Amino acid sequence: MTATTESIDVLSRVFSCRVCGFTNGHRIFRIREMMFGTHEEFEYFMCGSCGCLQIANIPNDISRHYPTGYYSHQLAPATPRLGLLRWALERLLVKTALFDRGYKLSRIAKQFVTLPVSFFQARPDILKRAGVRDYRASILDIGCGGQAKWLQDLRALGFKNLLGIDPFIESDFHIQGIPVRRADATSLAKQSGGCFDLITLHHSLEHIPDQLGTLLAVRDLLAPTGLCVIRIPVVSSLAWDKYGVNWVELDAPRHLYLHSKDSLKQLARKAGLDLVDIQYDTTAFEFYGSEQYLLNVPLTSPKSLWVNAASTLFSQEKQREFEEKAKQANADGTAGRACFFFRHSEQVSEIVSPVSRTASRD
Repeated sequence: MTATTESIDVLSRVFSCRVCGFTNGHRIFRIREMMFGTHEEFEYFMCGSCGCLQIANIPNDISRHYPTGYYSHQLAPATPRLGLLRWALERLLVKTALFDRGYKLSRIAKQFVTLPVSFFQARPDILKRAGVRDYRASILDIGCGGQAKWLQDLRALGFKNLLGIDPFIESDFHIQGIPVRRADATSLAKQSGGCFDLITLHHSLEHIPDQLGTLLAVRDLLAPTGLCVIRIPVVSSLAWDKYGVNWVELDAPRHLYLHSKDSLKQLARKAGLDLVDIQYDTTAFEFYGSEQYLLNVPLTSPKSLWVNAASTLFSQEKQREFEEKAKQANADGTAGRACFFFRHSEQVSEIVSPVSRTASRD
C-alpha cells in the first residue's frame, strides 16, 4: 500500500494551506483514528506547494481525543534520588561526557560508577549539538505533558534552570523542583522576555493549532544566541511513501500537521528562525506500528507491540528487520522522525556557538 494509491479523492473544494497559503494541487486523504481504534475518519490534505500534510478542519472538540490516560498527560512519579556519593561520582562522568571537562576526576569516578540511565534518556546528542556547555543553561520544554520526563532526566544530571509548559495539563505543579505551568508558548511570551538558551518541542508542535504563532513566541522567548530544537514526524519520508494512510505517525486527529522538511523551514523562516541542522531519530516503532495498522491492530490493543513487549504479532526476526530499517532510514535521511535545530535568523550566518552564555572551562 502506498500513499499515492490509497484513500485519495480529487475534490472540487478549495483548501488554503495554513503554512504557505497555496490553494491548488492539493491531494486529499481520509485517515482513520487508530491509536485507540475508534476508526473515525478525518480529512487531511497535502499542500501542492510546500508538501505539508494537514487536517482539513481542526475539530472543535479536539480535547475528547485526549482521553483520561492519554500517555503523555499522565503524571509520572518523581525519579528516585540517589545517595549523595554515587550522585556526585556519576555527575563527574556526565560532566566529562557532556561538556568535555574534568577528565582527571572522571577517570577516578569510572572505577566506581557508570553513566546513569538518565544521561542517555536526556538525549546527549541533542544537548551537545545544541552547544549546551554548562549546567546553568536555561531550558524551556514546550508541550512537556504531565510527565515532564525529559526535564526530570535533565534535573537528574544536574541542570537546574528548567521550565516546562503544557496547555493541556490540569494545573501548575512542581516535580523534582521543576516548575511545570499550564500555559502555551504564546501566553508565556506575553509574560516574559526572551531568556532561554535552549527551547525544545519534543513531538508537540504537530499537536498545536497555531503553528506560526507558536514559533513567533519561540523567537521572542529565545535568547539572542539560543537554539530551538523541534522533534516531529516528517511526511517527506520512506514510511509515508510506503504506508500512506496507515503510517503510524499520522495519529489522526491529534497530529494536526505532518510537516515536510520544506514546509517546516518555510514556517520557521516566517517566524524569524532559520534551520542550522537536522538529525534523524526514528525507531522501529515507525515500521511495526504502521504494519500493525495494515493488520487493523490499534496502537493500544493488547496485541500491540507498543503496549505489550511480549506480543507475538511479529517474530523476533521481523522485529530485528524493523530496527534495521530504522537505522538505515536515519543514515540516509529518509526517516519519518527528525530533530530540527533553529536559531534566530540574524545568528545563522555565524558559526554555531555554545548555548550557555555563562559557560566556563576547568
